[in-house]
Amino acid sequence: MGDGNGRLRRVFVICGPVANSTIGMRFGSWWKAIGLRGRAVGIILYAVGVWITSQFIYISVTLVSSIVAGGMLAIAVFVFLHVLSAREVSGWV
Repeated sequence: MGDGNGRLRRVFVICGPVANSTIGMRFGSWWKAIGLRGRAVGIILYAVGVWITSQFIYISVTLVSSIVAGGMLAIAVFVFLHVLSAREVSGWV
């Protein structure tokens, strides 16, 4: 049947396959290299892009809130499983 850690590893692989790819690692390195101000500008530009797009394309509020809630739940589950697996909270910065 397998050990519990094998199942937990599969969950982590499903949660972040792009982050562990070459493109994901390059993006992560770039994101860290641009500094705090660059990240803030990137987040603001993304938000502005979403707002502009929403002015031209109708997207149901229910759909958006469901996607956001699902994303937040996925993050919470990921963090919980990581802490459960590592048995500590360290090295997250």
